Amino acid sequence: MKTVLLVSSLVAVLAASASLANANPASSESTEVQVAQTLATTGQIEVANFGDYVHAGSFRIWVSSHLGRPDHVLPDGTWLYDNRHVDRSTVGGSVAISFENGRVSAMRLLSSTRVTALLRPAKPSTNMVAAR
Repeated sequence: MKTVLLVSSLVAVLAASASLANANPASSESTEVQVAQTLATTGQIEVANFGDYVHAGSFRIWVSSHLGRPDHVLPDGTWLYDNRHVDRSTVGGSVAISFENGRVSAMRLLSSTRVTALLRPAKPSTNMVAAR
């Protein structure tokens, strides 16, 4: 796995979580456990930055030049980068980067279950009427 996410980018999200309010985000071990639990429970965690260079507002070309081509592109234009993990941690998954007007609008670390659901082809509607 490639190390690209910074633990500090996830700490603020975890510290604000009501279910994790009693945890100590200052401890890297407890933070790693919190990240793993949150990822397993919700399937995703918002991420503030992706390495040192990519953050909200970064241009699409900047993302591409620093991270390369995405492993998957979703129908809504979101880029997925597989097999990434939090810096100095065993917690990992895929990173989803969404764009608005050519700039990063959101980044999330996704669980493998969430990615599988996103990549599953849509089932065709059974209510379709054949044309004559």
